[in-house]
Amino acid sequence: MKKRWHCDCGRTTGERCSMHGLLSEMVILEWMPESLRESHRAARNSGTYPANGAERLLVDYACAIRICDAEDEEDCWAWVHSDKVTVTMARRYAMEEDL
Repeated sequence: MKKRWHCDCGRTTGERCSMHGLLSEMVILEWMPESLRESHRAARNSGTYPANGAERLLVDYACAIRICDAEDEEDCWAWVHSDKVTVTMARRYAMEEDL
């Protein structure tokens, strides 16, 4: 049986996501928390991960699309960092793994 992973998109909304998926269904999403965006806007620079405070999250592909679509095209703070997720990457960024 293949391992399923819990989607961490709830870290962007504050509500736990119910999605679980195989790594082939997941992406690593890089996302800037709201609380840090204003200082980056003022500096006119988003910096680079991890020093800029952005978070990398293991999320279901459909959730990543929803998060990215919700961002303003002119002021976007979420993007897919990697769509080829390895177990090593998943363990690094996932908050929780399912058995």
